Amino acid sequence: MKAKPKHRKSTAKPKAKPTNGSSPKSSARAVKAAKAVRAPRGRSPGAKAGAAAKPARESKQAQVLSLLKEKAGASLEQMKALTGWQSHTVRGFISGVVKKKLGLAVASERVKDSGDRRYRIVSAASA
Repeated sequence: MKAKPKHRKSTAKPKAKPTNGSSPKSSARAVKAAKAVRAPRGRSPGAKAGAAAKPARESKQAQVLSLLKEKAGASLEQMKALTGWQSHTVRGFISGVVKKKLGLAVASERVKDSGDRRYRIVSAASA
C-alpha cells in the first residue's frame, strides 16, 4: 500500500480584516438599518396614496389607427412622420395588424394631384 501524500499548505492569501475596527456583524446590522429607512417599493417617498398617476402615453399603433379612421385617411408620409417608422414598417403594420389581426377593411386610393397613396379604414358596409 502506498503512503498518502502529505497535504501542502495553501498558497492563497489570508483575507484582510476590516481596518476600521468594525466586525462583520456590525456591518450587517448597518445594512438592515439602511433597508428599514427606505421607502416602500413602487412609490416615491413624497407620493400620496390618492394622487393621480400620469396618464399612459398613447402607443404609436393607436396613433396610426386614429389617423386611418379619419374620413380623409392618411398618407404613408404622414404615418412615417408620426411614428418614425420606415415605409415597409408602416405598410407591414397596415397589412399584418390592421387587416389580419384586427380584421378591419382598409381602402387604398391614389390622389390624382400629388400621386400619393392614402390609406383609410372603411366600414364593413362600404367595403
